[in-house]
Amino acid sequence: MEYTEATAQQYVKDILLKNGFTGTDKFFKKGIEVMVVIQEDHYVVSHYDHGFMEWMDWHSPDLVIYSLLGYLSFYDFIERGYKK
Repeated sequence: MEYTEATAQQYVKDILLKNGFTGTDKFFKKGIEVMVVIQEDHYVVSHYDHGFMEWMDWHSPDLVIYSLLGYLSFYDFIERGYKK
């Protein structure tokens, strides 16, 4: 399956909403410290890092959902056994 912006919105939206995020088709947030934006060909996750005292951005290499879920679970933004 080819991952496009439309398919990313369809699958990612459901998973993020089930795991505590709120938002629309392209912009999701969890609290005030984590945001996920679906771009044309990648994801952008922004989060506030208290250690560096600044916002940090991560850009995925593509729209495959596994890299996004891996990043979110690695930094405990979602549980490792996330809700599908």
